[in-house]
Amino acid sequence: MTSEPAEDAGASRSQDSARTSVWGIAGVRTLLLLAPVAFAAYALMTRIDDVREAYGSSVRSAGDFSYLRNAARTLRTGEPQALYEGVADREAWRAEHGFNLPGSYPYAPAVAYAMLPLTVVDSGPAFTIWKGGVALASAGLALAAASQFRSRLWQVAVVLALITWWPVLLNAKIGQTGAFIAALVALGSLVLLRNRRFGAALLALSVLKPSTILGPALIVWPERPRVWLTCAGVAAIVALLPFLWLGPEALFGWIDILRGTASRDLTGGHSYNQGLTALIGFEGLAGRLAFVALIVASMLGVNEIHKRGGVAAAAAVAVLVGLLLNPHSLIYEWGLAFASVMLIRRSLTVAPQSADLVCGLLIVTLFFAGHWEPRDPIIKPLTAWALATGVAFALYTVWSARDRPRLLTQPAT
Repeated sequence: MTSEPAEDAGASRSQDSARTSVWGIAGVRTLLLLAPVAFAAYALMTRIDDVREAYGSSVRSAGDFSYLRNAARTLRTGEPQALYEGVADREAWRAEHGFNLPGSYPYAPAVAYAMLPLTVVDSGPAFTIWKGGVALASAGLALAAASQFRSRLWQVAVVLALITWWPVLLNAKIGQTGAFIAALVALGSLVLLRNRRFGAALLALSVLKPSTILGPALIVWPERPRVWLTCAGVAAIVALLPFLWLGPEALFGWIDILRGTASRDLTGGHSYNQGLTALIGFEGLAGRLAFVALIVASMLGVNEIHKRGGVAAAAAVAVLVGLLLNPHSLIYEWGLAFASVMLIRRSLTVAPQSADLVCGLLIVTLFFAGHWEPRDPIIKPLTAWALATGVAFALYTVWSARDRPRLLTQPAT
């Protein structure tokens, strides 16, 4: 006698659930349409002046480019070892050679050798060529990140976000190398998913800028020994080969420079610093031990993410950890965060539309975090973004892997 009303109630609940599901899907679709369009319009209307300012800047305002170019000019003087050993009288050097000797040059010598072609033209045209290289690297990084999205609207929004993002534009304005490293890590990560050893070899090139090596090293760390030995071997050749003719004193000078920079940055360092050292001063023996403990914990964590979520998920976390734990984590290197979102999008196991929406919103929040400069912040916006994104994605990966067997993450090649 009472079964029919119960059945009617069950049918009603089923219909309500279906309507809720339809409204939920419609809501996601609406956000997929409106969010990227609104963001793209905002970027075009408000950030084009930043692009003009960055790419229209003159070499007079590009002290970092002059510094890098002067390192290449040093190689042509007949005293290339002075790049790392220094000279007794810097004024005499300037009088003799016509430019300042770069002090505390932290890059591998291969960077200075690669910039030699820019020393055969005047500084103005050389800087124009440099900015063209930054534009190409930025475009490559933008296209790599956008290629992981299914929605064309989000693809356009991601490209606009990156090419108008101030931390990336800063590479063109002052003549920095962060855009090149970010594009390299994005490319190396994508290649690693197909061929572990070739991808590891590409990631090893980040040793050219040692302050960025931690993230790529953590990407390779969970792989088979032959993969990380490939990475280490390529890194050693690229970084150390020029010291065969520069001499051991130059090598020891470079090591001292790197050690001094890291020691200074562990206690806060440059105002551009966006990593954990901008939040926590790892001072004294206890601070350094704590920093080492964080690196060891990161290695274990990335290895576990690799087992549970696969190569792309581990690489995404590794990039974020590298940004947070690199002592010299300066703002113009944070284009790497786009590579991390690219890898997160690739590894998400939810429906494509939902994955696009989640990662699109990550891009939007990253964009605003990079432009936001609060006065006397407790934690810098980019640092907070990387912490929140890394923790949330790691928890998601562990949670989503509970009901499935651990992934076979070892490569076939």
